[in-house]
Amino acid sequence: MALFEYEKIRTQVLACINNALTDENFEGLINLCKPMIEKGANGVDVDIKAAVDTAFKDILHEFIILRKPDCNYELYESLLNLAINAARNDLSARNLPIMLLTDLFDCKTLTQCEQLFDLVEKRVDIWKEEAFFKNVKNQILRSCNDLLRRLSKSQNTVFCGRILVFLAKFFPLFERSGLNLISEFNQDNVTSISIQDEGVLTESMITDGCLEEGEMPSTDSIQVDYNLYRKFWQLQDTFRHPLQFYNKGSWKQFQLYANDVIQAFNSYKLDPSTTSNFQILGTKDKSDHVYFSKYLTNQKLLELQLSDSNFRRYILIQFLILFQYLLANVRFKQDTQTLSEEQSNWIKETNEKVLKLIEETPPNGVEMRKCVENLLKREEYWNIWKNELCPDLKEINEPVTNKPPTKKRKLGDEVKAAVNANKIVIGNPELTKLWNFCPDNWEACRSKKRIFTPTVEKYFEEIIHLSDEERQKKINEDSNFTWRALRLLSQKSPHFFTPSNQMVKTIHSYLDSVTEKLSKDLAAGGSKVGTDIAIDDAEDISDDELLKQVEEQTVSGGDRTPLVNHGSDTPNGIAGAVNPAVIKDIAEKLRSDWKKVAPLLKFESDEIEYFESEFKESIDQAKQMLTIWLERVEPEEATTSYLQTIFNKASVHINI
Repeated sequence: MALFEYEKIRTQVLACINNALTDENFEGLINLCKPMIEKGANGVDVDIKAAVDTAFKDILHEFIILRKPDCNYELYESLLNLAINAARNDLSARNLPIMLLTDLFDCKTLTQCEQLFDLVEKRVDIWKEEAFFKNVKNQILRSCNDLLRRLSKSQNTVFCGRILVFLAKFFPLFERSGLNLISEFNQDNVTSISIQDEGVLTESMITDGCLEEGEMPSTDSIQVDYNLYRKFWQLQDTFRHPLQFYNKGSWKQFQLYANDVIQAFNSYKLDPSTTSNFQILGTKDKSDHVYFSKYLTNQKLLELQLSDSNFRRYILIQFLILFQYLLANVRFKQDTQTLSEEQSNWIKETNEKVLKLIEETPPNGVEMRKCVENLLKREEYWNIWKNELCPDLKEINEPVTNKPPTKKRKLGDEVKAAVNANKIVIGNPELTKLWNFCPDNWEACRSKKRIFTPTVEKYFEEIIHLSDEERQKKINEDSNFTWRALRLLSQKSPHFFTPSNQMVKTIHSYLDSVTEKLSKDLAAGGSKVGTDIAIDDAEDISDDELLKQVEEQTVSGGDRTPLVNHGSDTPNGIAGAVNPAVIKDIAEKLRSDWKKVAPLLKFESDEIEYFESEFKESIDQAKQMLTIWLERVEPEEATTSYLQTIFNKASVHINI
């Protein structure tokens, strides 16, 4: 292409760009360049794109020269958007937008670059598009590195961080250029400290100008000497180069310094009411933030720094990061870089102490600890990923199978099919499935598989072996256990039925007494517990009717039944056993003396009052007491000799 034709095209493109910037109309540039690119011979399109690139650069340089004192953000943004549209429509080189930004950053001050870098950050999704990524990634990386070289890591911390965050968003995770694969450490980050004692801040220096009239200075502060100051800041040297821990001498020194520093933190706890008074100096608005990339290591400031909750957290989190690296399985560690069992145990114990200190550091110590633990847990996953040589992260797409639509059967056809198969159709698939498990539903209800009620001894086995206090606690607090126990006893145990002439007990007392009887039955061989009964088969005969039958038999015999039964003709085969007839005769002899005997027979005062209120005659009161006593005691104790012993103890002179 001739020289005058190139200049002609460049001039026309300049006019179209100026019109587009003024009218925000991009169609003029497309109408100018598209026909020439499509109709031109081979190689002409390259010259046309070069002319478009040169025209954009000329306009940018013109803006920079004319507007050098200020920074017209909107004008540069319009030009950048126009360049992006030209690259998308294949009217220029694909890396034209980044080339314009690179030239712009080279011609601006750092303050202006920090403002204009927003043009790059906001369009990170555009740079990651397939049409741009391969063509601009090297140019973007080069431009960002040039900016980082111009910046100071100690003074332009925020801008450096913005650039690094942008690169992290722009490049994919598996981009090796952004990974520290071999675990290198920044050993250039040296922390300088004083080599001689400079003294500490005196009380007057700290409080001068900070206390109001009449306010007393606080005496609760940590005492910082040069020894603690030296140990504290020398830890930074070990934090920046952890590999020196595998040297025995360095490890001993670090262990000694770390214990002293953690002990200093433990000895001086921060007060939540005073931490709110620490504000960043030089800030008028609470929304302003000041960042420092290096610690201030003056000895006179250490006492104030230890009273700052944020400063404490910085140091404690450094401990946690170091401990995690030492205990982690890092692929690029050498075989000799291993810890002994004693060292590993010390790290684990100290790690827990550090976490506790973070939790105790106000404000929001508990939430801060959870946040730090969560971040360290995520770091473990990244470490595993790096140990596996950073495999590509692929999106999991489950294959979707398109099933052909099935034609729904009519209800009548389904019913006919079910009748032919001897099945019942309920309407719901689950109900239909349950209903057709067994052809005969009544037979299914009678199936032994449906009997899942436990036996009495199996259910009460849980509390039989407990102590008295534990059993009482279980019965009183577990209402679910109590309710199930009553239902089970009513169906399967003779212990459920209380004689009608006994005083009604509370549920807790009743279950406690039933448990004692069951434990005795189990100790005797389980013959009584194993015989479960059903309510329908039990005879409904009250104790009053049994007593009446016994009395009728004694009256019809003509003679009084002897008080003592001898031999094996007693119901239980026990000599001297007490029966209802014996009780009647003893009651006639006791009369009012029954109150002396009642406490020895383990009757409470409320039970004695119950006998007196229910029966007017003393004979009836004595008879009721002895009847209930007979029901409570074991057959071996229900003898006349036992009663005679009780009467003698109560000083009741009755011979049985």
